[in-house]
Amino acid sequence: MKKYIAIILAIAMMASLFAGCSKADITDTTAATEAGNKENPTQNGITAENNTLSIPNHDGSLYEVKLSDKHADASYNEASATKITLKGNGIDVNGAGAGVNGSVVTISSAGTYIVSGKLDDGQIIVNNQAKEDIHIVLDGADITCSNSASIFIQQAGNTKITLVGENHLADVGEYVLDAEEEPTAVLFSKDDLIINGTGSLDIKANYNDGITSKDDLKIIDATITIDAKDDAVVGKDSLAVKDASFTIKSGGNGLKSSNDTDEDKGIIHVESGVFNIESTGDCFHGVTAVQVLGGEFNLSSKDDGFHSDRSLMLNGGNINITNCYEGLEGRDIFVNDGVIYINSTDDAINAASDISTQQNMQNTSGKGGRDWFMMGDSGNTLTINGGYICIKAGGDGIDINGTAYINDGMIIVNGPQSGANGSLDYGQEFVVTGGTIITAGSSGMAQVPTATSTVYTVAGRVNGANGDVIHIENENGNNVLTFTPSVSFSFFSFTSGELRKDGKYYYSIGGSVSGDNKDGIYSAPQYTADGELTEFTMTDVVVYVGEGGGGFTGFNPGGFGNGGFPGGNFPGGNGGGRPDGGRSDGGSFQKPDNGQMPQLPDGMEI
Repeated sequence: MKKYIAIILAIAMMASLFAGCSKADITDTTAATEAGNKENPTQNGITAENNTLSIPNHDGSLYEVKLSDKHADASYNEASATKITLKGNGIDVNGAGAGVNGSVVTISSAGTYIVSGKLDDGQIIVNNQAKEDIHIVLDGADITCSNSASIFIQQAGNTKITLVGENHLADVGEYVLDAEEEPTAVLFSKDDLIINGTGSLDIKANYNDGITSKDDLKIIDATITIDAKDDAVVGKDSLAVKDASFTIKSGGNGLKSSNDTDEDKGIIHVESGVFNIESTGDCFHGVTAVQVLGGEFNLSSKDDGFHSDRSLMLNGGNINITNCYEGLEGRDIFVNDGVIYINSTDDAINAASDISTQQNMQNTSGKGGRDWFMMGDSGNTLTINGGYICIKAGGDGIDINGTAYINDGMIIVNGPQSGANGSLDYGQEFVVTGGTIITAGSSGMAQVPTATSTVYTVAGRVNGANGDVIHIENENGNNVLTFTPSVSFSFFSFTSGELRKDGKYYYSIGGSVSGDNKDGIYSAPQYTADGELTEFTMTDVVVYVGEGGGGFTGFNPGGFGNGGFPGGNFPGGNGGGRPDGGRSDGGSFQKPDNGQMPQLPDGMEI
């Protein structure tokens, strides 16, 4: 997170306190009132019944994006279809509905058209003024166009492109554009576009985008490879994917839905598929919503892995974001299920609001510039109802400019190591009612779950190197946590249902461990401590251990007493050893008054 602005705003606030698509495809329904969602944020869920996707908004309203059997149907009658044969610089047509002018063939009537062969420099145009359905079968087609789109759908009802065998589309250089400054992609449609079939399509977009539909774009079953100068795939009103496979390298965004004028459009829906994406911009970028029900994702981005200006929902899938600026970013983020790995240079998960809607300052280059999001907006949310999330963050692990609701799931945060960031960073509340959270990172901006949580947390300012053991066991000597972070750390926290009110526990930093582990967590560890373990008792929802009076200066820009350490000295005491070595009770902690002025971390200047 870009903290300096937030710190300035927070101190200013303290000073003032001290001083005084078509409607057939997208419909709008209401699932819950705003008040109901505030009372029970877990109501914001997904339904995928009858091929219908429901996407919650900030206020609880739902949008439905339909993927029907008709969209997936790749069948056709070869005998009655018009055959278009590409022959270098010429084109042969056998059948009705299409005409040839040099190296350009124009489809003007409803029907099925089978395209095969190679066209060295030419184009397929669809211009059906009656807005009828067109079915194009690419069966071993290879089309290059030097100054425009290889396939340009100017007018039609629904155009379906079915892939058979291996197909290739490419452009060469600058386009000759029409009055609307189009086309802008190798495969460009001004109307609804469906791509299906078990064949493959390889696109080389030297001018701009790979595939663009100005209305709804649906891709089912196909295997698609795109190397694009800018965005790889754009469905302006909506982009829906099921059982497709993508290999993408883009100078802009990977998959994008860009309609920012209609509230019920600008939606990306992924039901299933395989996505290997390397992008300069976001791998997935939806203006209104991005929703994932399942799939396999291997993503690398110089910007965000998944970005939505409004709602981002992950309901399943195996997601591996190997490199990114930020992993998940949106105004309201919902994680209901899935396995998610994020390696970020800045915040791994960031709930924030698009600054462009308030101050018109968003980067609009479309070339992968960082998204400018408001840090001071307190209305953003993160809701986690399940799943497995493992993070390695250069900035904040989880950054919520608002409130987080953690109801279930496993969350592991390694990092940050910079004192200007924290494993958890939130502005309002971080409420945990279920699940497990393990963090290890820097202490400078450290926060823990708020006291409104029902799951208990132990946290402490302790120093450890990459791979050092954090070990907690109960008074019977049974393992509660044995964890080896992948970063050096000066602060850790552990939130778990394994911690019980008034229960006695012992912790140690260091020592040695053997056994099987997943992401540093040992299920049945053989642990040996370097010395005596230190006792602590869960006398409150949050208990602190570690250095007592060590001059800890944690700063909570989101509101004091919400889990930060505004007092100056780090709370807690140095407890004694295990019973067999003689022990003393760990020190208890009373939070300082909220009015106390916090100190900035060492090295932080305004």
